Amino acid sequence: MCRKIVASRLRLVHVTVVGKGMPPASVEFGDRLTVIHGASDTGKSHVFNLIGYAFGIAQTIDLPDEGKGYQHVHLGLRADGGRVVTLIRDL
Repeated sequence: MCRKIVASRLRLVHVTVVGKGMPPASVEFGDRLTVIHGASDTGKSHVFNLIGYAFGIAQTIDLPDEGKGYQHVHLGLRADGGRVVTLIRDL
């Protein structure tokens, strides 16, 4: 018996870091394009690193001083059918 494999596309919804007593820090992604810009050393690369870490690509992640106290990273993903799944990983 042959099974048809259907590829599904995942879209980023958000990346959020949370911690007890800390305000959530979040980047929301648009449906088509999200541009993250800013001066040097303001966290743009850290957002990218958080996404890779949440996916399990990296074993560890370096937290900047501003990230101390945050405990978890949440990565929201939307599948083609509209279902949203959130990956959660300890920092």
